[in-house]
Amino acid sequence: MKKVFYYLFGVFALCLFNACSDDDDKGPGVVPPSKGEEAVEEIVSVLEEHEEVSEFVEVLKKANVADVTTEKLTVFAVRNAERPVMRSASEVLDTTSVKRHIALGSYSKSELTDGMELTSASGDKLYIAREGDNIYVNGVQIEGEAIPAGNSYVYVVPEVIGEQEQPVTVRTSTLYVMAVSEKEAAQPLEGVAITVWPAEEGDTLGTWKTDAEGKITVTHVCQAISYKVYKEGYSYEQDGFLLGFDANGNLSHVDINGDGLVNNDDRVGDSYAFGLYYDDEDGKSKSKTVYMISDEAVVVPDADEIAQLWRKAIQTYLGENKVLEAQLVTGYGGFGYADAATVSGHYWELAYATLQLGAEYASLLESIGEGESELAYTIAVEMALVRTQLAGYYGKLVYDDVEVPLEQLVADLEMLADRVPASGKGAVELMLAKTYLCMERWEDAAMQAGHIVDGAAYSLSTEPTSIGDEEIILGGYDDLSGLEDGKLHPLLYREVLLVQALAFHKMGYEMEALNALNVLAAYFGMAMADVADSAFGMQLTRMSLQGTGELYPYFRFWASPIEVDGFVAPKNYLLPVPQKAVDEWGVAQNPGY
Repeated sequence: MKKVFYYLFGVFALCLFNACSDDDDKGPGVVPPSKGEEAVEEIVSVLEEHEEVSEFVEVLKKANVADVTTEKLTVFAVRNAERPVMRSASEVLDTTSVKRHIALGSYSKSELTDGMELTSASGDKLYIAREGDNIYVNGVQIEGEAIPAGNSYVYVVPEVIGEQEQPVTVRTSTLYVMAVSEKEAAQPLEGVAITVWPAEEGDTLGTWKTDAEGKITVTHVCQAISYKVYKEGYSYEQDGFLLGFDANGNLSHVDINGDGLVNNDDRVGDSYAFGLYYDDEDGKSKSKTVYMISDEAVVVPDADEIAQLWRKAIQTYLGENKVLEAQLVTGYGGFGYADAATVSGHYWELAYATLQLGAEYASLLESIGEGESELAYTIAVEMALVRTQLAGYYGKLVYDDVEVPLEQLVADLEMLADRVPASGKGAVELMLAKTYLCMERWEDAAMQAGHIVDGAAYSLSTEPTSIGDEEIILGGYDDLSGLEDGKLHPLLYREVLLVQALAFHKMGYEMEALNALNVLAAYFGMAMADVADSAFGMQLTRMSLQGTGELYPYFRFWASPIEVDGFVAPKNYLLPVPQKAVDEWGVAQNPGY
């Protein structure tokens, strides 16, 4: 009986064990799925109906989430992309990085609040940033609404979420576009397309169109954005310069690099991108305005307006030139030659900006049929004056950002002398003589000066201290230097005599040199001295040219020292070429600098 009982008990126990194994539906020793695995399986099942995240789903299926113990998850599914959209080369979607897209806990959209920190299945932090309905996870913006999946939520994101060491900041940038014209106040411009993207890297944030206020608002987590604006029939530049307003509220060109000058360095191209940058103290919002002008609103100034604008520009230049001369030859304002690079940089920029402006006005005159007018020749002669003075200061010239030999200036002056009216020929001829001095072409300089003397069109003024019209070859400008009141006369007949005397002296024609200097010595009431005495020659030069903005080069010609702190000969007989011109344009630096 006992044997039967034990037999039946063994059969019952065996059946009981098999029944338990059948209930488990797995073999001996197999661990049942974790809650996380079950939740992921349900999420995969739901997402298989969403083709836009199919690539993410295939990676998610392979992920090991056995250690996830909660059935409530928030998953950030990466949308399929035609091309990879990555914030760095390391941020690819694989079975490791996909776990960063699985947050522990289930959060509806309303529960994802600004400043929240989630923990992912990989153990990484996920920082939530929010501005209104715009929600970001480690800086990646959520697209659309939540997709329920059992006890979990799924959100679609446009790119792989990278590791983040600290919370991100959502910034709100407001961009305005205003229409401007030459005559009317700025007005909001509607319908301007603005495409925005992170300045540092990444895909575009989108394209917006301005509303009736000329405005769009963009939220972003990057510290800087770049953007382009477009509207048919409108432009954000004029003659290659951005549009803005000056201190008096007048429409003007923008000094982009902030050096106080509007020149070639401030020009922009058709593909120019604007930027908006946040410093740490800027907070979470900033705004910026772009000004556009319609093709129909562009008003070409007439000849009278061009004359006024150019006159102002050339008088500003000549006033600054006179101040520079005072610094270089007298130490005005505490100047010493240790500061030569600073004053040289300022003068160089101003001189070439003035030349650029003159070229633009000349082009405008050509476009309105005034290319052969008296004004056009006036601008050409005054531009030649600027170039001649640049040659005196640097011994070289730059045309269109390329260094050219002084022979080019000679050729231009010779051509100009054949074209200008008789009233301008004397100025061009004297500039030729001065250029020959810079080139040490002494015979040409003497011949050119002699031609002016023989022409008898000019003579010395009755009184040395009161310059009369008979002596002014080029002058009559308002003196804007602030050094003294009155008029500024860059080219005087007395300088013709100086050039002649100096050139004869350099050629060894001492008698001819003495005759020319004797005229000036008698004029200033001085006793004649030996022409070989450079101090005497320099004294006459000072008396003749002090205050005209033309004295500095003659110290080099006479090999005379300049009694200003830090002056070293021969180094400081020429000014240093600004480093920018050396680095960017390949202009040769002057010796000693």
